[in-house]
Amino acid sequence: MTISNPKLLKAEDTLDPISGVNYKINSLFSVTPSWHNHDFMEVFLISKGAIRHLINGKEQKLVEGDLVFIRPEDTHSFRQYRDSECELINLAFHANWFNEMNIFFQPEFSLESALKEYLPEIKRLGLAEKKYMYDRMTEGGEKLLQNPAEAGVYFKILTAEILSMFKKRKVGDGHISVLPAWMERILMEMKKKENFKKGLSALRKIACRSDEHTSRSFRLYLKTTPTDFINELRIKYAASCLLNSDEKIDFIAIDSGFDNLSHFYHTFKKTYGSSPRKYRLLNRKNAVIV
Repeated sequence: MTISNPKLLKAEDTLDPISGVNYKINSLFSVTPSWHNHDFMEVFLISKGAIRHLINGKEQKLVEGDLVFIRPEDTHSFRQYRDSECELINLAFHANWFNEMNIFFQPEFSLESALKEYLPEIKRLGLAEKKYMYDRMTEGGEKLLQNPAEAGVYFKILTAEILSMFKKRKVGDGHISVLPAWMERILMEMKKKENFKKGLSALRKIACRSDEHTSRSFRLYLKTTPTDFINELRIKYAASCLLNSDEKIDFIAIDSGFDNLSHFYHTFKKTYGSSPRKYRLLNRKNAVIV
């Protein structure tokens, strides 16, 4: 595959000076067919259909739910896949955001492995994850039209959330640990509400391993237990609901998978340093007092 005269897209010409991002929803007919690279980074989500992604002289077939992280040195373009329609959401951001996130994840995790592979990494999201990411990205697009400064903060948080999917755990002398495929599957599937709400029973079904083997692997690779891992997912979901909904706190606790309200309040305070009510009041505008 011959790459001819790629066009360099520059941050100063592409990214919004206030928010620091460039956000677009592209159809098959609006994505550029020409080779290009850039001095910024981007992620894009295939929200509908499929497309041929020509990248660094290779070709990838991307389908609905694929989330791709593009580095500045990547040279790529797009072509129609057979007669398939395609829609993708693109979010471009400054490279220094990546550096800030990498420092934030240190010392336990690193994003550096995402820069070392010849082809960019692809995360294939499930239906629930894809809908969640689609909603988050399009919500940011709406904020960008209303208030670019606030949208910049929103997108920086969202970028950190997206990049966290590409981090790897650092172990020992700094080498990156590679999780077994079955554990990667657990981390991906347990993010779904229907699974983390069910808890250990869902995790066992996904793992298809003995409880002893699963627990040993969690301690070895993640330095935690399956129970603590599930509680972390639940409490993060509850925190998000506190900031983004007006539901009562007890309802949020039960909806997150906590059957014991006392345990929920204890876990929340241990994680966030305050009660759920105080957390809501301090971290969102026009909070509903419950």
